[in-house]
This record gives sequence, structure tokens and C-alpha cells, in this order.
Amino acid sequence: MNPADTTTDKARGQISIRNVSKIYDPDGAKVLAVDNCSMEIAAGEFCVV
Repeated sequence: MNPADTTTDKARGQISIRNVSKIYDPDGAKVLAVDNCSMEIAAGEFCVV
């Protein structure tokens, strides 16, 4: 197969989060793990958190 003969579909989709917070409560002690986090991941982008 000739690479010039192949096509790829463009990525579709997007992820957006706004003002996310997460508090863990292990053994009654509150731990703020994430505070007011916002981010956008555009179509075709790769993200690891």
C-alpha cells in the first residue's frame, strides 16, 4: 500500500471542564485535591491528568 493513497479521518470532539473541585475525606480529614480547575482539550489533542 502506498502511503500517499491512504487517508485518515480528522479527529472529532472536544472536552471542556470548568471550575472543578474535588475534596477527599479520608478518616474525617478533608483534603482538597483539586481546586477550581478549568481546562479545554481541543479536537485531536491528547491529554493525561
